[in-house]
Amino acid sequence: MPGQYVGIEDPEQTYRAHVTADGALKVDGSASSGGTSTADQGAAGTDPWLVTVSGTTTVSGTVGISGTVPVSGTVTTTTADVTAVTSLAAVTADALGTPLDAGVPMTTCTVIATSASELAGTIIIQGSHDGTTWVMTNATVPLPAAGTVTVSVTGMACRYWRAGLSEASGAGTVTATIMAA
Repeated sequence: MPGQYVGIEDPEQTYRAHVTADGALKVDGSASSGGTSTADQGAAGTDPWLVTVSGTTTVSGTVGISGTVPVSGTVTTTTADVTAVTSLAAVTADALGTPLDAGVPMTTCTVIATSASELAGTIIIQGSHDGTTWVMTNATVPLPAAGTVTVSVTGMACRYWRAGLSEASGAGTVTATIMAA
């Protein structure tokens, strides 16, 4: 096929595939922040879609990897936001909070809860692998009226975490932030 261009292109023109003059299938994907990236079908009898990244390159989106991947140099990954999110927002009764999606399984989770006025109760932490099926952890702490408490769980790998208020009594509100690492 020398001298002939055969190509595949998506409508958004994000990814392009073409057969080179020497017969190799080349795919141009998205790479940013300097550096270079290439992908090809690999040699016959080897794993297809060899991907090479050199220099400082940011790869975004979902990257699927199978088989053994040799790594040399420094690899830096970002796995979750480092900012706490509000799980319980001014709740006035027993409640389960908004989940934190850590992006990947994390084994430590901390909740900081504050009671305004006379509302008291117990702060709990729940974990989930899929964001649907939730389990209680052994991390609970009594929250006194007009008080602030911290509770943490370690050694339990979950992608999703949420705070909860149980055994609420009195009037007022409870707010809790949550962070996983």
